Amino acid sequence: MGRLINILSRLQDALMPEPTIYAKSLQIDGDSIVIKKSGIMPERGEISQTLDQIVKTEQIIPNCTCFGSRQRLCVSLIAYDALDTYRKNGLIFSSRQTPDYFSPVDLIMLTKQGHRKEYEFNHFIEGYEDFLSKNWKDFIKRMRTYDGREEIINEVNQFREDRGYDRFLNEHKYLHNEVGFYLRDSQDVQARPLCTFGPSDTLKIRSERLGLPHFEDTGVAYQWSLFKDRALRQA
Repeated sequence: MGRLINILSRLQDALMPEPTIYAKSLQIDGDSIVIKKSGIMPERGEISQTLDQIVKTEQIIPNCTCFGSRQRLCVSLIAYDALDTYRKNGLIFSSRQTPDYFSPVDLIMLTKQGHRKEYEFNHFIEGYEDFLSKNWKDFIKRMRTYDGREEIINEVNQFREDRGYDRFLNEHKYLHNEVGFYLRDSQDVQARPLCTFGPSDTLKIRSERLGLPHFEDTGVAYQWSLFKDRALRQA
C-alpha cells in the first residue's frame, strides 16, 4: 500500500501544472492605487508604480531591495487552500516567467530583526535558504510535509531560536506563500492583469475605470482568474 501511495503521489506531482497566477498587494494613496518601494532609505515608501501603469504596460517593476538581498518582486502564490496575501487589497495577474524562489512564509520571518522598522540593519539569518524552493515541484513536496500552517510557524520559530533569535511575533500576518522574481538585465516582470480584490471602494472604482473586474473576496477573485487565464491561453 505504501508503494502505491508513493506512486500516486509522484503521478499527482507530475500532473500538477506549474502556477501562472499570482497576487501582488496594493496600497491606496489618495485617489491612486500604487505599489511602493520596499527597502532602505531614502527610497523606501516612494511610489514604485501605479495600477494604471501596470495595466498599460503589463509589467510590474521589482520594488523590493530589503534585507541585503537582490532587487526583486515579491508576490503571493494563491490557491484554493492558500488564499493568504500580504495586504487585503491587491491585483491578481498571470505571468509566464518562472519565479526564482518559493517560500512557505514571508521572508521577513527569516530575518534577524524580524520586523520591518529596521530595514537598514535587518538581514537574513544564516541558513534561511533551507526554507526556499527553487522550483514548483520541490515547493509542493515541501508543503506536503506539513500538517497545517501552525506546523510551519513552529518550524520557523524553532529555526530562529536555534540560532539565537527571538520567536517571530504576529506571524499570522506573514503566512502567505511568497514567490520572488529577481530583477534580470533591467527587465521588469511580465504581468497580465486579470482582476483586483479587497474591501477598498477606491480600488473598486479605479478597477472599473481600467476595465478590471473587482471582487471583495480573494477566493472568488482567484477562481474567476483561473477561468480567465485559461480562456486567454486558449484564445
